[in-house]
Amino acid sequence: MAYRIDYGSAGNQRKPLQSKLSPTVIKSMLFVLTLVAGAVTIKVIGLEWVQNVLLPGDPAVTAAALQNMTDGLRSGDSLLDAVTTFCREIVANAP
Repeated sequence: MAYRIDYGSAGNQRKPLQSKLSPTVIKSMLFVLTLVAGAVTIKVIGLEWVQNVLLPGDPAVTAAALQNMTDGLRSGDSLLDAVTTFCREIVANAP
């Protein structure tokens, strides 16, 4: 009874190229790029509008109240107390 052993050549094996990206990866990359482009556009073009919506009223009063709120949070005030104080300062100094 005869038998034969074949040893494959391990050095000449080629691995398939995996250069194709899946559609999910491409969609994810496009989504992230769209978000970044939107954020840059808002920062460059619409920053004043965003500030007016998020921080209405006199900017100096709002900035001072916001600074007082952050100082209160750092000193150990609860979030509820800090936000209440912030809102009261805004209303008290409204034009």
